[in-house]
Amino acid sequence: MAQIYSEIRAESGAFKYLCNGQWRESSSGKVVANVNPCTRETAYTMQACTQGEVEEVFAAAKAAQKEWARTPLYKRSQVLHRVATIMREHAQPIADCLVVEVAKPARDSLSEVIRSADLLEYTAEEGVRVLGEGKLLTSDSF
Repeated sequence: MAQIYSEIRAESGAFKYLCNGQWRESSSGKVVANVNPCTRETAYTMQACTQGEVEEVFAAAKAAQKEWARTPLYKRSQVLHRVATIMREHAQPIADCLVVEVAKPARDSLSEVIRSADLLEYTAEEGVRVLGEGKLLTSDSF
C-alpha cells in the first residue's frame, strides 16, 4: 500500500477514522472489511466505530462547519485549490482505491480523480466570482 497512507493505518493494518483533525483507532477494537467486488476478497479493513464515536465525529464536524462559515471566502477558495493540488499529486493511489473498492476501470478511475480536482478548482473560482456578485451557485454551474 502506498506510503501516503502510513499515518492513517493502525498497527493492525486497518484504516483509522478522523475526528477533530486526529486519526484515531476505535475503542470497539473491531474492524469492518471493504470487499473488492471483482475478487470478493477483503481489500481493506477500517475501524468499526462505536455509536459514541460516530456522534463525536458529527459533533466535531458541526462545530468545524461554523468555523468554516466564518472563514473569508478567499481563504476557503485557497483550501479548495490546495485539495485539488493534493488530489492531482496523489491521483494514482486514489484511482487505485476506486478500482479496488467499486471495480471501476483503471483508466476511468484516474480520469475521475482528475475531473474531481478540476471541479474543486472550478467551484473555488466560481464561488469567489459569483458569490462576490451576490449571486448563488446552482448545481448546473459546472
